[in-house]
Amino acid sequence: MQGLAAASVTSLLAVFSSTAAALGAIEIDGTLDEETWASAATYTGFFVTKPLSLEKAPEKTQVLVLQSEEGLYI
Repeated sequence: MQGLAAASVTSLLAVFSSTAAALGAIEIDGTLDEETWASAATYTGFFVTKPLSLEKAPEKTQVLVLQSEEGLYI
């Protein structure tokens, strides 16, 4: 299990280091209609982890990540 946790931390650090910098103001309103989201880092290819089957996720999942000096936008 420790190897899995280490891999997760490594993956998380890779996400933070490769996220697109937020260029404009983002309003926290549940919609992604700001132009800035077009430059967001996009992540797909998720797997089922509970139970630990590592099968592909049954639903299409996409995560957009932006960073700014104020924080991360996911």
